[in-house]
Amino acid sequence: MLRKRKLDSRPERSYLCDYCSTLKFEVESFVVRPKETEQRRSEDNRRKSHEFRHTGEVPGAYPVKQDQKKKKNLDNVPRYLGRLSAIRRKKHCPFCRLVLEIVDRPLDQRAPSAFYDDDASVFAKWVIDGQEEVADDEGVSGQPQFIPRTRRVLIYSEPQAFKDGYIALLNETAPFKEFFGRRLKSHDLLDAEVIKSWIKTCEHQHGVECEESLVHPVLMKQQKNILRCIDVENMCVTVVPQDCRFVALSYLWGKNFEQLFTTSENLPRLSTPGALSKESLPQTIKDTIRLTKLLGERYLWTDSLALVHDAGFQYHDDWIYARAHLTVVAGSGQNANAGLPGVRKGSRTWHQSIEEVVPGVKLMVSHLAEDYIATSQWDSRAWTFQERMLSRRCLLFVNGRVYFQCRRSTFCEDMEMPTANGWSLDSIDMPTRIFREKPFVQFTSAVELYTRRELTNPADILAAFAGVQQVLEKRLNATIYYGLFEPLMDSSLIWESSKRLVRRNDFPSWSWAGWLGEIQWRFTDSARSWIQWHHSEDGADETHHFPPQMVPRIDPPIPWHKYPRRSARKVAKDSSASPLLHFDTVVATFSLVHPQPVRKAIISPLRKRLTGPSALSTVRPAPADPGLLRTGIADRNGMWCGTIDLDEKWQVRTGVALKFLIMSRMSCFAEEEMATWQDSPFFPDSAEDEMKRFDYGVYNVVLVSENRGVYHREGVGRILTSALENALEPAPHWQDILLG
Repeated sequence: MLRKRKLDSRPERSYLCDYCSTLKFEVESFVVRPKETEQRRSEDNRRKSHEFRHTGEVPGAYPVKQDQKKKKNLDNVPRYLGRLSAIRRKKHCPFCRLVLEIVDRPLDQRAPSAFYDDDASVFAKWVIDGQEEVADDEGVSGQPQFIPRTRRVLIYSEPQAFKDGYIALLNETAPFKEFFGRRLKSHDLLDAEVIKSWIKTCEHQHGVECEESLVHPVLMKQQKNILRCIDVENMCVTVVPQDCRFVALSYLWGKNFEQLFTTSENLPRLSTPGALSKESLPQTIKDTIRLTKLLGERYLWTDSLALVHDAGFQYHDDWIYARAHLTVVAGSGQNANAGLPGVRKGSRTWHQSIEEVVPGVKLMVSHLAEDYIATSQWDSRAWTFQERMLSRRCLLFVNGRVYFQCRRSTFCEDMEMPTANGWSLDSIDMPTRIFREKPFVQFTSAVELYTRRELTNPADILAAFAGVQQVLEKRLNATIYYGLFEPLMDSSLIWESSKRLVRRNDFPSWSWAGWLGEIQWRFTDSARSWIQWHHSEDGADETHHFPPQMVPRIDPPIPWHKYPRRSARKVAKDSSASPLLHFDTVVATFSLVHPQPVRKAIISPLRKRLTGPSALSTVRPAPADPGLLRTGIADRNGMWCGTIDLDEKWQVRTGVALKFLIMSRMSCFAEEEMATWQDSPFFPDSAEDEMKRFDYGVYNVVLVSENRGVYHREGVGRILTSALENALEPAPHWQDILLG
């Protein structure tokens, strides 16, 4: 249930305060005019490919460049609104009242802030919102192009004392309806006609991208099980054709929650017309039956009733969510009795915060769809990840709100989206967008999103990812081996984390599956290596070659020389590591110096990396994990020559000689990781001079520990290519490596 608005004592006369009056609240301020659009397009066409690599800007998104900030435009320029405590006293200011609606958003409707500070500084910033998709006339980028149409106002604080929010123009006072706020007809019941229009827009405007299943036809043809659904007209369980159009329900059963399950014993009874009307069904299933009827659909699939739960039953969705025409997500509550708020009268109360800030300009508070979706327990579970990712279309019920997402757009009850293809800020964190990206970005983004979720049984880490993995393998025509993309092993192995990781038993350390925690890849460029990759199972003498790598091999850091190879079985027979990576590479010794707290967190892959509109201007990274240290790597002279992020427990190893495997080469350090060092007194002038050269080059290195002849990954970092000349003793040398 959403909160009811607190009664406040408003003054008889409302007027903008001195700070808010500088924001130029005119209808025109919320509209991007054609002249501005043409300027942005010409600037976008002039950009070079290396700009994206070094700045994180995304082609096709028309970002505001640094030199534009000097111009007198609205976009991306923060406007100071005052201290939060002062804003609370300005009851006469209608815009301040909207700001306070964002500040005081209930905790159950947002992820918690790092801390609360009533004296934080509050800022407003105009950001591009609605964008209209157009054809790429030049046919160069191969990516959709977008023309900015509207703006919203981003509200945030420094330091972050509350979750960011937005203020949008209500379409009642706008020159056109699309991309602006919409007043709800009912704050209680959802509008079924609006939802049907969303589905119709997707069906008729989005084409094969949303209509075709992500699951390869070969996998789809493997269906052998009988498909049963609830016939919502006859209120019974019935067998339907394999190509039947149906709605699927994704929901949480809840711990120890009693509900009706279909079994061989009660199946004949439940298959009788009208049988389900006599049963005590969970509220979520009853609401979904009602919703299915409202949408004009006949068949509903839900695991508790469509599958036969006999003794020895093992859940198997049989690609059901990929086959469904629509997936209904019950993201409110923690069990099957939570229901779908908005389907029944009295099941929700939605208060819209609307103010007329100046005559003829009505504004409303809005929050991004994923801000609400991410707070649901449903979205935190690893097993629901593939249900969401494989669905063609999702209708999500979270925190009393309803959202529709397909692979192209997000639709909200309180925002007007165009009937033609378009994009808005509400699509910024939409996970299914990853399938529009380049192959390796699809893979890395899927892993990054998945590892943010929770598993009850840690051993299920690969099992819960198996559905998405099979889809990726067919789409990318490649195998994913223990979570790594086989044709790009060099790049797959340099995953990292912006938080502390904890070792997961019975999985290899070189795979992200071997660790508990959020995974990330810092680079979009491919790593280049000299290594020929092999693997062996359970220490067997026989090694298996990985397929040819997509990136050609390069010269190694030092000339290769012949030396005795070891037997994997002899070395690893007493080791629990399985499987093992077996390869030759250069090993070097360095020490750790100057551990620093990580001051800049990592931006979500959905904002930093994806092409198309990205609204990077809205990104403000959350505080980093205090238990993670950014540590310098030092040569034999004690001089900084590289960087690595490690658990704080490694601080006691500062100054100790440690072994690093030289794995691959990149063109440069990541901008984010160098932010710690470039203003540091520990950063040597020699390194600064070297890095002034374009494409100066760094090596990806893996810090390892050793147990019974098998190495184990402890962390990934980077060193300057010149650092090998000043490595500690023993000098850099080739070695036969078994990595478990």
